[in-house]
Amino acid sequence: VLFRSDVAVIDSGVDATHPDLTAVVGTGYDATAAGDGRTDPNGHGTMVAGIIAAARDNGTGIAGLSDRARVIPVRVVDSIGTGSSLDVAAGIDWAIGHGVRVVNLSLGSTTADAHISAAVQRAIAAGIVVVASAGNGGNVGDPANYPAAEPGVIAVASVGQTLARSTFSTRATYVALAAPGEAILTTYRTALYARGDGTSFAAAHVSA
Repeated sequence: VLFRSDVAVIDSGVDATHPDLTAVVGTGYDATAAGDGRTDPNGHGTMVAGIIAAARDNGTGIAGLSDRARVIPVRVVDSIGTGSSLDVAAGIDWAIGHGVRVVNLSLGSTTADAHISAAVQRAIAAGIVVVASAGNGGNVGDPANYPAAEPGVIAVASVGQTLARSTFSTRATYVALAAPGEAILTTYRTALYARGDGTSFAAAHVSA
């Protein structure tokens, strides 16, 4: 496969043994433990990776949106999906130093963090496209979601099949784009496939 660009998936890692991902996942980084990001005890990062770059024409599973992207897995959260702001910032900085063209951040908090904010701005200054999920707070008052709300970040909301905004998707002035985020079929850990809802998966469409 001739790759045109590397996309850093800063998430829970990526299951690089998945038959739809083995050919498109590079060596990454694990901020939570010694490792290269190529394992995923949670599954979320593997779902994001499949939307972006699952292999095409391989006779199995799904096809990712990009046929020339390589996923660089950067693990910053644990098996239950929690992580520290320092690990997220470290993951972004690692990606900056390893030549990625796009950073996907399908994660967030309603509280801005100085470490993550600074790392995001370093990535943007380095010419990296930073894409983040706008947030799933549409049913709870639309709180701001960071780092999506950081200046310069492409914040992505979710729409369904009719292109109407998903009810769960955060409405905010920082939202730049909307993409599919309902019942998205994609790769899951241990060679499985699953459907997911959320702006996490909408962001993956834009990163692709």
